[in-house]
Amino acid sequence: MSPQAYDADSPNRPGVIGRFVRSIRDYPYKKYRHLNRKYYRRRFRRDPTATFKVRGARFRFHDPQWEYLWRHFIGSGDEKPCTYEPSVESLLKTLLTGRGPCGFLDIGAYYGYFTAYVAALHGACEVHAFEPSPEFLPVLRRNVELNGNRARVHEVALSDEVGQIEFADRSMKKAEPGMTVHTVEAIPLDDLRQRESMRADIVKIDVHGCEAKVLRGMPRTLAEDVQHLLLEIHPEPWLVDATLKQVVDLVLDAGFELLELVDFRTAPQPIMVPVEGEHYAALVDMSRWTKEQERDSRMLYGRKRNS
Repeated sequence: MSPQAYDADSPNRPGVIGRFVRSIRDYPYKKYRHLNRKYYRRRFRRDPTATFKVRGARFRFHDPQWEYLWRHFIGSGDEKPCTYEPSVESLLKTLLTGRGPCGFLDIGAYYGYFTAYVAALHGACEVHAFEPSPEFLPVLRRNVELNGNRARVHEVALSDEVGQIEFADRSMKKAEPGMTVHTVEAIPLDDLRQRESMRADIVKIDVHGCEAKVLRGMPRTLAEDVQHLLLEIHPEPWLVDATLKQVVDLVLDAGFELLELVDFRTAPQPIMVPVEGEHYAALVDMSRWTKEQERDSRMLYGRKRNS
């Protein structure tokens, strides 16, 4: 649809701002996306911090790498801006709506996007963020402070062992040449929860290949406390001390019904497929993953069978 034509002599013709707003309304988004991107590039170069409004939650977020800012405000290619992992955001809102006091553990919190989101979404939720990397901790702590310090940050690598471990590029996997290696404290979640009180009704895990190490360190928590588990599962070459089958079976053996959130990075609402039969066989066989699945990883949702 073309913009409406106006008589230049008419006293009712819109001004410059009005004509611009009408043109944006009448033309496809992509015609003006370059103006939108130019504005946000200038803005975020000054300060990569913005207010996010996601499914009823409002929170401030600092993102020095623009990973979340770009997707949320700018978009890629011809796509309109959208939120980070919309299926996960939607599912978390569903799980938290109408729920009383509860606990959310963000394991592998990185900059704390889901930490900030859940804290803003549910005022009675006790939020804990786990991040061992000295590279990301300052940003995570800043994001917690920006939102009123409602979450608690734990500077540890959750694992199946206690002690000092080497950590590089968000993983316990042996570092490749050129990577910055940090020595961090490792502890099983079950041991940490004996030392510090924390609820664990809903747990999200994104640990870049260390899934099995984290799960093996929390059998008691999985059996007694966790009702809902979100687990990002990475390609087998990323995995530490485990195969895909071993990771998936750790969740199933803990008493969870397991489903996959298909297209979790783009689908606005959860598309859930039960992990059983042929789907289970395809999930645990790396040769049957698509290139997109290898690039984006996959998201599993486990709900306790007796819940």
